[in-house]
Amino acid sequence: MNNRSVIVGRIIVIRVVSLALMNNAWRCIMQMGTMAMLIMFLATAFAVERLFKLLKESAIVSLLLVLSLGCNRQGEGQYHFPVFSREYEGHFEFIGDPLMLDGANHIYLYEDYICLVEPNIQNGSSFHVFDKHDGHPLSDAIYKGRGPGEIMHVASSGIVDGILYVFDDTSRSVMMYDGERVINEDTEQYLGTDTSDLGPFPVYVLFLKDGDWVVIRNASPLVKPESNHVRIERLGLTPGQYSEYPLEDRELTWRLCRNPQVTLSPDGSRFALSSLHGCILEVYSVENGLELLSTNYLLDPDLWMEDGEIVYGQRSMNGISSLASTDDYIIASMSDGKTPDDIVVEKGLLRSPYICFMDWNGKGILRVHTDYDIVRLTYDLSEKVVYAVIKDKEGVLHLGRMDMSRFK
Repeated sequence: MNNRSVIVGRIIVIRVVSLALMNNAWRCIMQMGTMAMLIMFLATAFAVERLFKLLKESAIVSLLLVLSLGCNRQGEGQYHFPVFSREYEGHFEFIGDPLMLDGANHIYLYEDYICLVEPNIQNGSSFHVFDKHDGHPLSDAIYKGRGPGEIMHVASSGIVDGILYVFDDTSRSVMMYDGERVINEDTEQYLGTDTSDLGPFPVYVLFLKDGDWVVIRNASPLVKPESNHVRIERLGLTPGQYSEYPLEDRELTWRLCRNPQVTLSPDGSRFALSSLHGCILEVYSVENGLELLSTNYLLDPDLWMEDGEIVYGQRSMNGISSLASTDDYIIASMSDGKTPDDIVVEKGLLRSPYICFMDWNGKGILRVHTDYDIVRLTYDLSEKVVYAVIKDKEGVLHLGRMDMSRFK
């Protein structure tokens, strides 16, 4: 065994021991990367007879490494943007005419229809239905107002068993409509309003397949197990425990968590939740109540509050702008995870041009670089097609689709 192997083995063992003292060894070994792990095992195999001696000799050094290299909650090594082993170039196909909307709050599929949620300033409607094959507009529904069946602002919606549920975060209530009548622009769409107490500051209601609701409010998820009451159950801090780490400013936390991106797996067993800036991806199980399965810190949130406004630092960049899913994958529209926002603006680059497939642990699978900014996306598993609201360089929105079956 040569001296270099011994030195490498010594350094790695010291590193591991120091991390073990912090009761955090395994997570930090994973952060060291595959190559570092391989070197560790090879070096240890050659130097096994000296292992205990190294441990004894390095006790003091280990203590220093705990202070300087320990993988604590403040370390920059906490953040890991996904690495994608397969990279492709893809091109969107326009479907239908340009959208006469200023943005897109949500998009999802229901049977052969694209459902798009966004206020239309011209006619006051908030829910728009399109044929997913040709993009032909079929219906505008759910109008702004305070009368029966009217709504002030759609924060989230979903169709379950033919009923369209719409959460109005202004009135903090959930309104119900006949889904088929909405799509066909029939009258008598409105079915009623559920005014259950959702707790303070609800920002999103996820409608599950079994009729339960998950209420996300003030960065904390709650379970609504029955249709007529809410069981408040604070389960950690979300997105990404922002209330505690890495951001301690409560106002900043609230501002960042007001518009979460959420996707429910088709089998209804779990959902993913993400944030745009300081990108964090969390996965929850809803099979037996609400259980946090994983938290992935993707991008360091380089921002702060100043005079009541968010100030973005030089390292600030977009994270996840939209989420969709299958039972096997999380599908996200994302930035490249490298280029800060100010450079994107200066050079006229696309903010979120990537379609990214990750497993439900947040591990990168494949990434497709597209030719448009992706505002919101959804996924048709049967066709293996991404449907999206995309923005061209003039700022005009379009419905687009991309066949993903050719990307292996």
